[in-house]
Amino acid sequence: MPLKVKIRKIRVSWFSAFLGISLVLFLCGALGLFLLHASAVEKKIKESLEMDIYFKDEAKLPDMLRLKSQFENKPYVIKAVYVPKEEGLKQMQKSIGEKPEDILGFNPLPNAVDINFKAEYVSIDSLEKIKKIISQDVNVREVDYDDYTVKSIAANERVVSLVLLAFAILVGSVSIAQINNVIALSLYSRRFVINSMQMVGATRGFIRAPFVYRGVGLGLLCSIFACALLAAGLYILDNKFPVLMEVQDATKIALLFACVIILGITISGLSSYIAVSRYLRMKLDDLF
Repeated sequence: MPLKVKIRKIRVSWFSAFLGISLVLFLCGALGLFLLHASAVEKKIKESLEMDIYFKDEAKLPDMLRLKSQFENKPYVIKAVYVPKEEGLKQMQKSIGEKPEDILGFNPLPNAVDINFKAEYVSIDSLEKIKKIISQDVNVREVDYDDYTVKSIAANERVVSLVLLAFAILVGSVSIAQINNVIALSLYSRRFVINSMQMVGATRGFIRAPFVYRGVGLGLLCSIFACALLAAGLYILDNKFPVLMEVQDATKIALLFACVIILGITISGLSSYIAVSRYLRMKLDDLF
């Protein structure tokens, strides 16, 4: 076979490996981005839930502000906002489009404090404990929060987490197997070169080294290309859906890209090592 044809075949083989590995790493990264965004959206929903503390009519402003300040400084609280009855009336008017005061002849809403909690504390057990503590205050008439939504989030979270975990394991397993196959196929055309080097006395380590280094380099290039595709896709989505930018964590996304690069380098290098080692153990007749 002419030398030019051999070189062309080798280039086609490695280019096919580049595309195959890049696509697999891109899919892994896309799954990672989906998991990050799903987690961030869930966190945002939890932190948007409010616990409303309604005060008795005879409660004094200093006592209400004292309770607000007491919870405002807790490590599990994001913010506590005092909502006087006049402000509450305005908010209700915006949501229902009518003035309850015109219908009833008076403002039916009490003074209140709205508390938002950190996501990790938004559970029925935690909120019920906090509710019990607040309810003991003599100035408090009622403490209320959307327990149905909290229960729904908890129930769905368990189911979704199990499904995503199973899917992630499946994608990871398929990805590793696919990259391993791509590397093995790309080295298939070099099996006789590997055998010839062994026959002239080259050590296994000497033979493996260039192939492993090339595999590591290929994995690095593929992972960088996959990260570039992910960044481009993320940029397009952010422009089309600006709300996504509100839930994104640049540090976590950068860490995900680093994981994609490490994954590409590790699997490609290890697959190259395994593939060359297999050809080194094979006899000449088996190579045919």
